[in-house]
Amino acid sequence: MVATEGAPRRTLCSVVSPAALMVKPRRTERRTAVAGFRPDIQALRALAVSIVVVYHFWPRVLPGGFVGVDVFFVISGFLITAHLVSEIRRSGRVSLPSFWARRARRLLPASLFVLAVTAVASFMLIPAGQRQQVFKEIVASAVYLQNWLLASDSVDYLAADNLPTPVQHFWSLSAEEQFYVVVPVLIAIALLTFRRRSAAGRDRVVAGALAVIAVASFGYSLYATFAQPGPAYFITPTRAWEFACGGLLAFVAVAGIPAAIRAAIAWAGWLGVAVSAFAITGGMPFPGVVALAPVLGTAAVIVGGGSKVQWAPERFLAIRPTVWLGDVSYSIYLWHWPVLVLAGSVLGDDLRWWVKVVLIAAVLLIAGLTTRLIEDPVRRMPALVNRPPRITFIAAVLAMALVAVPAFVGWQGARQAAADEVAAAVALAERQTECFGANARLAGHECDEVEYPQLTPDPSAATDDRTAVYADGCHTGNSSDAVPACVFGDPNGHVRVALVGDSHALNWLPALDALGQARGWQVVLLTRAACPFNLAEQILDTADAIASCASWKQNVIAYLEASDAFDVVFTSHFSGAAIYGPDEEQGVHAAWAQFLDRGSRLVVLRDLPRATSGTTACLEQHQIDTEQCARPIEDALADDNYLRFARGVDGVDILDFTDVFCWDGTCKSAIGGVTVYRDSHHITQTFSITLAPILGVEADRLGLP
Repeated sequence: MVATEGAPRRTLCSVVSPAALMVKPRRTERRTAVAGFRPDIQALRALAVSIVVVYHFWPRVLPGGFVGVDVFFVISGFLITAHLVSEIRRSGRVSLPSFWARRARRLLPASLFVLAVTAVASFMLIPAGQRQQVFKEIVASAVYLQNWLLASDSVDYLAADNLPTPVQHFWSLSAEEQFYVVVPVLIAIALLTFRRRSAAGRDRVVAGALAVIAVASFGYSLYATFAQPGPAYFITPTRAWEFACGGLLAFVAVAGIPAAIRAAIAWAGWLGVAVSAFAITGGMPFPGVVALAPVLGTAAVIVGGGSKVQWAPERFLAIRPTVWLGDVSYSIYLWHWPVLVLAGSVLGDDLRWWVKVVLIAAVLLIAGLTTRLIEDPVRRMPALVNRPPRITFIAAVLAMALVAVPAFVGWQGARQAAADEVAAAVALAERQTECFGANARLAGHECDEVEYPQLTPDPSAATDDRTAVYADGCHTGNSSDAVPACVFGDPNGHVRVALVGDSHALNWLPALDALGQARGWQVVLLTRAACPFNLAEQILDTADAIASCASWKQNVIAYLEASDAFDVVFTSHFSGAAIYGPDEEQGVHAAWAQFLDRGSRLVVLRDLPRATSGTTACLEQHQIDTEQCARPIEDALADDNYLRFARGVDGVDILDFTDVFCWDGTCKSAIGGVTVYRDSHHITQTFSITLAPILGVEADRLGLP
């Protein structure tokens, strides 16, 4: 994923106004790790933003380049804490409204400008099917909740195939600003509680508060990274310890450390950050314990900096170009990701190396201009600086609204347009017109010459073309063990049918619903996201996911024991998605026995061919020549263990509909004028409905009631 610049001068303004904190000034103080301008820290910023940019443009070169965010978090925690402590020591008070106002003036001008430009560019350049997600994330980014949106999407099965948006990188800005809204308040409360302490005692109070935050956050990070790695990457509680560690450095006395030792510590820190960028990979659990490497490396650079020995790292690294790069690192980060994503949308994802070099040069130019013409002037604007903090707050809210409100309108407009398109497509599919959708593949239909000038649903709305059970709770989510057992088809039907499995089994619900209504089948849904009905123990998944999946399967068994036997059971699964040990086949047979032992007929549906994540965007561009978006059959078909496990088992039949989707060496993304896929491995509700007649033909062949 992405990471963002955490420079201390760029922090979120929250529209709150707690009372100013009053403390006595400190007359003497130790020399700590901060001492005025730090060119070595600017060089560290330059390194951090450089490894993030290289990681995004050439991920194979720096597989761990995302650790640049951790570097920025530590730097931010150090400098902002140092500023707060210095203010307390110097004047005896710190005004939290003034603190937040300063952060707003430094952060908002550039970030909101980038969001506004990105919104306009996305409307012009991004495929229509992606705009709904883009505008939603722009809204979240403008109000600094992007990290929580991405955390939610990371465990949302429906969002698993979301393409990267141009504003995904705002997640870490959101995490940073949430930290700096809450933590200063906690520090203020702690200081007020111990306001009678000496100056040194107040230092210990602030350091103690940060230490408690660091320990608690790190402990939670260890747990969450193991139990829920998707959300753990984004949410503030798992990242707060990195800011707090940086803040604790502001209390480290460095005067007593020999200059040579400090220089050696700094070199070790630089090496640690560089090695982290090469050695850490996206496959490692992160943040968790792995994040200690870049965090401790950054801390070592900060503590060891400023030693002034001839061989100190800043003598070689803190040169004018790197200092300039550090000065504009915030704007570089803001611009580099939308430039890369938008260029990929226009030119294709496989950008040539020289195109990427040109894009980086453009980012440097734009970032320099943004810093000079927008960020710095607004930060120093007398109309804001010389006025009460509330003036900055009002300006900030208005500026955020100017970005968020139009983006919200665009998001809701795209959402409603997609809903209308899907409703029309489903209504058309329910007519079961000859040569429409899968009906075009029925034997005896002469459909080769039928041309469809426009696909149904329009590919821009395909992502939303899914059955309502995702929203109404009939399909169990991937963190639940509920078994709602909703009924479809003919509720009073004389034949009891079950559809069992994960979301790939759910692909068949619209078809079975339509077929059940026509044949008098009472169709009971027993499906859960990311949980095939296999009694073998899953591995290589999160602890929470494994536990809730296992509990759901036991609840299904309990439901079966308390219910009448099914006449027919259809089952399928996302082949290869769940990983099991050597007992996988025994687990599958044990699960199937829950039905076979009760006299049910079991029909195994082969997992459907898979598309690519860019299929709907391709169809938007090639609605007439949809063959451009077909996929070679050898790439689209996955090995399905269920087929092997089903062969020779009494009472088990296999249905393989590959030839409905694939012919002439490719698997199609549009058939009979219908958009087949809503993402890379789920079909649209519309196309599934049109599969009902073909499924009926096969049911007759098997002699199903």
